[in-house]
Amino acid sequence: MRRSGLVHSMGFVVLAFISTTTASVAKADRDFCSEIKNLVTFECDPDLICTRGLSDLESHFSVFDRAGGTGLGPEYFQLHFNRYPLVVSSRLLNFLAFDLKAQKLRFQGAVTGTRQLSSYPHGYQETVQDDDLRAESQTQFVGLDTVLVTFRYKNLGTTPRTVRPVLAGNLGELPPPSTHLKPGGSKPGANPLPPFPPGEMGPGTNAWFQEASSTLMVTRYIELPRADAGRVALAMRIPDGWKARISSTAGEEADAARGAFASYRGSHEQGRPVFYTLVGTDQTLAPQQEAAFAVTIAFGLLHHFGINYLDQLQVRANSMESARQFPDKAWDDARRRWNHFFLSLPKPRVEVPNGENIYLLSYYTLQRNLYAPDWNFHHVALFETKGWYDAVWQWSIAPFGQLALLPLSAKLAQQQTYFFTENALPTGMIAEHVFNTFVPTDTIHPQLLAYGSWLVYQQTRDRGYLERIYDPIKRHFDWLYAGGIDTAGNVRDKDRDGIFEWGAPPWDNGLDNDPRSDVGLERLEAVDLNAYILLSTKCLARMARELGMSDEAKRWDERAKELGTKIVERFYDPASNMFWDRYYDSDQTFRVLGFQNFLPLLAGVPLEKDRVRAMIQTYLLDPKHFWGKLPFPSLAFSDARYSPTNYMRGPVWPGPTYLLISLLWKNGFHEQADEAAARFLQVIAKGKTVFENYNSENGEPLYGKRVEMISWNAACVIDLFLQLYQSDDGLL
Repeated sequence: MRRSGLVHSMGFVVLAFISTTTASVAKADRDFCSEIKNLVTFECDPDLICTRGLSDLESHFSVFDRAGGTGLGPEYFQLHFNRYPLVVSSRLLNFLAFDLKAQKLRFQGAVTGTRQLSSYPHGYQETVQDDDLRAESQTQFVGLDTVLVTFRYKNLGTTPRTVRPVLAGNLGELPPPSTHLKPGGSKPGANPLPPFPPGEMGPGTNAWFQEASSTLMVTRYIELPRADAGRVALAMRIPDGWKARISSTAGEEADAARGAFASYRGSHEQGRPVFYTLVGTDQTLAPQQEAAFAVTIAFGLLHHFGINYLDQLQVRANSMESARQFPDKAWDDARRRWNHFFLSLPKPRVEVPNGENIYLLSYYTLQRNLYAPDWNFHHVALFETKGWYDAVWQWSIAPFGQLALLPLSAKLAQQQTYFFTENALPTGMIAEHVFNTFVPTDTIHPQLLAYGSWLVYQQTRDRGYLERIYDPIKRHFDWLYAGGIDTAGNVRDKDRDGIFEWGAPPWDNGLDNDPRSDVGLERLEAVDLNAYILLSTKCLARMARELGMSDEAKRWDERAKELGTKIVERFYDPASNMFWDRYYDSDQTFRVLGFQNFLPLLAGVPLEKDRVRAMIQTYLLDPKHFWGKLPFPSLAFSDARYSPTNYMRGPVWPGPTYLLISLLWKNGFHEQADEAAARFLQVIAKGKTVFENYNSENGEPLYGKRVEMISWNAACVIDLFLQLYQSDDGLL
C-alpha cells in the first residue's frame, strides 16, 4: 500500500490509499537515504549556534528544531549571511488541533516526551501523540529558499472525533538574549544580544492574509550586518478555505481556533514580532482514519527580488502547488534526487568499518553547504557551513574543497577559485575569506589558492580557467613579494630580505592559538608561510608556462629557486635536522614543533634526500612526536606546550593531517602515507559525523561537537577516502 495523493473535502485534505505493485526502491537500487537515516539530525542545542539546520537546493536559509522540543513542525528558521546565522523566528510553523468535544487545543505541553524525529538528507519527519490523537509532520526543501511542510493526524480512538486543525507561528520572536548571537558580532557569553535588538528595527513588521489566494504574507525589517537595511519576508500558501488571525501578542491560538479572527492584516511597531494563527475546517475522523494537508513556505530578502519582490515571492510559493497537492510524491522525488547524487559518487579507495557512511555524510555536507549566487558570490558558493561559518574560506576551499568537488563538477570546483580572484583588492591582495557584502582586508591565512587551482587545472586541462585566474593570483603574490602590506598596516616582509612573516592578528596564519602567537606572529619569520609561498611560486611558474608566457615562467622559476635556498639557509638546523622559525630581527630561533615545521618538504626545498628521509623518520613517524593512534597532532607530543584538547596546540585537524600525508607520499613514504590515511579514517568513522577537530590521544571530538557539517573537514575526509594525495602535482 502506498499513499499517492490528497483528496479534497470542503477545502480540507484527506489521505486516500490506493494499491500499487511498484516497489518504492527496486532490488538493484540502494536507498542511501534510508541507510544513513538519523546520522544527520536537524535539531540544535539551546545555544542555537546551529550548524545542523536542514538546507537544500543551494538555499540561503535553513530550518531546524530545538533539541528536546515538543512542537510539531519546523520551529526556527535562519538566514545565512556575513559570517553568522541570523535566527528570524523561534516558531515558524507548529501544528495544533482543536478538539471540538473537549473545547481545547491538543499537541501542546501535555505531549512532552512523545516526540520522535527521523532525519534524512532530503528532510525530516516528526511524530507526537496526545492521548488518542497522533500527528506527524514532514519538512523538506522543494526549491531555492522554499520549504514544503506536510501535516498528518490520525484518530487512534475507538469512536469518531471532530478536529479543527490549527497552525501557529511567528516572524521575529527570538530566543532569550543570553542564548544568541548579535549578527556579525559577539559570541555567546560576551555581551550577547538578540539579532534584532530594539533600536535596530526601523519600521517593524507587516503581515496580511490574502484570503482569495490562501496566502499569508509577512515581512520584517532587519539591519543586515555590514549591509544596507532590508526586509526578510515569507509567503505561506495554505489550503483553500482556511482563515487567519494576525496579532502582535503571543498565545492567541485558542481564541483563533474558536473562531475569533480579529485581524487579517497587521502592522506592528518597531522591534515587535508578528504572530499568526491559521485555522482550517472541521474534520470528523472515524476510528483509525487519518487526514493530511500541506503548506508551502517561500523565504526571501528584499534584494533577492528587487522591485515587486513580494509579488515574486508569492509567485514562488504558488509555483510549488504540485508539490503541495502531492507531498508524498515530492518527498519521494527528493529522496530519489539524493539517492542519485550518492550513486554518482566515486567509490572510496580506502575501506574502514563504517567508512562508507562517513564518506556519504561528508559529500552530503558539501552538497548541503552550497549557496546560491548572492552579492559577492557570483556563482554557487561552497560555504564553510550554513551556521557559524557563513562565508567562503580560502583555507577550506584550497585545495581541499576544490579536490572534493572535482568528481561532482569541474565547473563547481573552478568557481570556488573565482570568489577569491574576482574579489581581489586594488592592491592585488586576495583575502582569506569572502562574505556576502564585504571582504576582510587584514588577514591572508595559509597560501594554498595557487596550489589548489593548479591541481584543478591538472585534472581539467581547461586553458580558459587558467587564463581567468592567472593574472589575479599573480598580482597577489607580486603584492606579497613586495612586502604584503595590508590596509591594517600588517607587513609580511618587514626587513625586505625576501623571507616572510605573518601579520599581527593571531589568526593570520589560520591557526588561531598557535603557540607562536604567544610572542607575536609578526615577530617571526615563519617556516610555514615561506613554504606556502614557495609552493605557490612553483605553481605560478607552471601556470605561466602552460599559457605560453615564457618570460613570466622564468621570473617565477628564479623566485622559487631563490626562496627555496633562503628557506634552507634561514630555517634549517643541521644539528636537530629540523626547520625552525626565527625572529625577523635576530638570528634567534623560536622552537615550537608542529605540523607546520614539515611544510618545506611539501614545497620541495633543496635539501638532501637523506636528510629529508631522516627528518620524516625521526619526527613524523616517531610515536614520541607525531605518530600517534590518530595521526597527526597539530603540535608534537614532545612539545612542552602540547595539549590533546587545546585547539591548535595538539588536537588533530583533518586539514593539516591531509597536508602531512601528502608530503609523506611525495617524499616516497607511500606505505606510511596510506597507513596514516587509513588510521585517521578509522577513528573518524567511529563517529556519526565529521567534526572540526579531535582529541589527539583518544580520538574524541572536541570543539567541533557543536560545529558539525563543516566543508573543510568533510572535504579532507573525502580527499583521503579517494587517496587524492597520491596524485603527482608535478612540483617536486
